[in-house]
Amino acid sequence: MKYDIVRHGDEQQPVVIIEDFSSQFAAIVEAANNASYNKAMAAYPGIRAGLNAQYLSERSVILSEIVQNIFGFTRGIKCESCDYSIVTTKPKDLTPGQQIPHYDTPQNNILAFMHYVHSNERGGTAFYRHKKTGFETITAERENQYRQALKAEDENKSMPEPAYIYGSNDRFEMIGDIESKPNRFILYRGQTLHSGSISKDANFSPDPSVGRLTINGFLLDS
Repeated sequence: MKYDIVRHGDEQQPVVIIEDFSSQFAAIVEAANNASYNKAMAAYPGIRAGLNAQYLSERSVILSEIVQNIFGFTRGIKCESCDYSIVTTKPKDLTPGQQIPHYDTPQNNILAFMHYVHSNERGGTAFYRHKKTGFETITAERENQYRQALKAEDENKSMPEPAYIYGSNDRFEMIGDIESKPNRFILYRGQTLHSGSISKDANFSPDPSVGRLTINGFLLDS
């Protein structure tokens, strides 16, 4: 399979894009429509249903090549989690942390993947730079400084009307935007600041046939 690499911002972190990722995409969609969803843990603004990571195995060769050559993995791949995910939280119900870009982990041996099931009108993934620190990735060495900077900003500013972030504002600069496309698979470091590109006019439906449905998970170097 072929893949593309795009790099964003000053740090030029790679985002790998694979089109037509799964040869069993119709079965993936059908399984999503019949899955049992529950409220997501942590900061995800919606619901999730578990998915067997075995579906990735047909692309094990290309994934191994990518994680070694692009991300520097040396030991192999282990899938940490794999879930169908649907954004269902309306802007007015977002927590403060859900209104800004996030990072998944400060560790450099964990990659996040996003497999889009529906079209780009339901939102892709955007990448950001924190203006005050200049950070585009949050490493273990940067984490405390970044958290302190966010805390200071929160204390010195009034909270705006709740909304999903998209584009630049006084705190963050959007440095890249990947559109969603059916059966498009993207892979990026879990350290990168990113956010779903969620329109304020999205339907936020829990119905997997019409909501913003993706498959999310993590690959570990292990």
